[in-house]
Amino acid sequence: MIKKILEEDFSSDTLLSHLEIINDRGDTGRPILLYNNKLTDICVSISYSYPLVAVEVCKNGDNIGIDIEKIFDHISNEFLKYCFTSRELDCIAKILNQETFEHNCTILWCIKESVGKLLTIGLVGNPRAIEILFKSSKK
Repeated sequence: MIKKILEEDFSSDTLLSHLEIINDRGDTGRPILLYNNKLTDICVSISYSYPLVAVEVCKNGDNIGIDIEKIFDHISNEFLKYCFTSRELDCIAKILNQETFEHNCTILWCIKESVGKLLTIGLVGNPRAIEILFKSSKK
């Protein structure tokens, strides 16, 4: 799929068969794009939540982050305590304007995942390390 996306951006003399996507051996497992076995300045971010898939590609070495999820169901208190700070939970309850608490949790989780990927640190082992807060537009 990534090769198809890149096909539009590469010139016609570039052979897509020479592109290889591997996972970084670090904790985050972020994708790395090689061309002729050499590291490129193309960043790739991939997210999947069956049956959904999202892919973002950026040239010039700029970091990117993307996430996609189905709306969470039946969120446990343990999950909430593991993933979100108390200030984030306040934002979920008071500021986000979606239909359900589960919808708001899904939005916040996707933002956290995207930021973790953007910063190339992921959320491995400590999703609370990245705190996402929203300002209320009410005055």
